[in-house]
Amino acid sequence: MREYLIATDDDDFLGPVRAERWADVLAPAGWVAVPAAGAGEYRIAVEGVEIEFDWEMPGLLVIVHGPLDESVVERMLATVARQVGAELGERTRLVPLQTVTTARRRTGSRCSPGRLRGRPPGRCRSASPRRTAPPDR
Repeated sequence: MREYLIATDDDDFLGPVRAERWADVLAPAGWVAVPAAGAGEYRIAVEGVEIEFDWEMPGLLVIVHGPLDESVVERMLATVARQVGAELGERTRLVPLQTVTTARRRTGSRCSPGRLRGRPPGRCRSASPRRTAPPDR
């Protein structure tokens, strides 16, 4: 499972595409994609994998379920990013996100997948705020 974020070039909020346009905008041009049942706001089956789309605060979270060469996945998702950008009138970019396994191996992070979603790598926040001693008066 690989996760990506389709975001704006200027890191502004990428508004959602209207639901009635998902089938046209989220299916990558040049590939045969069909809607699929399952988790996510919208899901397609293409090239033997399923791709899940979820609108999050910073942009469109994309989760690829199944084995497919990374270069093919990124080429396919770059196409979707261009289509989303054209639909919304925004310049977009594709950002690969770290998986929980990779984050733990590199940083010892105990972040859950929900905490990593939509945040750049290394930006997982603690569930409780850090408390500091009150200032001396």
